[in-house]
Amino acid sequence: MKKLKLSTFFDGIFIFFLSFFVFYALLKGVVKSIILTTFLSILFSSSATFLFALISEKVLGKKDVELKDKNEFETFINSLFFAEQKNIKKLIKAYYEKKNFEVLDKKDYLLLENENACVFFEFTPEKTKESSILNAYKKTPKGYKTIFISNGYDLSVKDFFIGFDRVSLYNGKDLYLSLKEENLIDVSIKNQPKKLKINFKQILRRENSKKFLLWGAVLLLFSTLTFYKWFYLITGSLFLILSLITRFFTLPKPNENKCLT
Repeated sequence: MKKLKLSTFFDGIFIFFLSFFVFYALLKGVVKSIILTTFLSILFSSSATFLFALISEKVLGKKDVELKDKNEFETFINSLFFAEQKNIKKLIKAYYEKKNFEVLDKKDYLLLENENACVFFEFTPEKTKESSILNAYKKTPKGYKTIFISNGYDLSVKDFFIGFDRVSLYNGKDLYLSLKEENLIDVSIKNQPKKLKINFKQILRRENSKKFLLWGAVLLLFSTLTFYKWFYLITGSLFLILSLITRFFTLPKPNENKCLT
């Protein structure tokens, strides 16, 4: 039998208490006996926790991996925005050399001798426009293909270059997956400033899930004692929803793969 991960175990405890307070608040108005209400809440919460344990390793586990990969990808792309051109060129050159290409380092591009291709790149927060690719195309020696790598392209780029057989466009994801395949993604790009953190993102951190759970539980308990029941019930439920989101859909404090040829 497959062992239950420690993280899944603690998540199960989290689900149990969250479910308990929700069921208790809902059943309190229907079932008059406190003992029976508590028993049913425990029963329903245990069932919810059991169902969670059954699907967590397959569904939530895969989701966690996807989120980690996405986080790593975004961190990698952001690092390219602040990196020096020579360091980006060195990274791309390392990939082609690992693929056994004959790579010559030119001033504005990398020359792939055995592929008759020139590799250009541009990594800025803005989408790359036709003008940048046209400039690269004009710098490409006659008889050579133009390979352009960018974090993203303007919507009109694809339509504009649809008839250019000797122009190949690759995005940041293509570069990331290609480097990862060759174990080059750990190549660090130094001297990059830290990203500015938004206050809203600071609030919706996984570490705050316990606080949201506590506030939600307290407000739901108040809903069973006060006159304004629905106010506390709705507010407490919102806190529990925030607790659930921050617990399972945020990370603690990073498809089709195309070869760049």
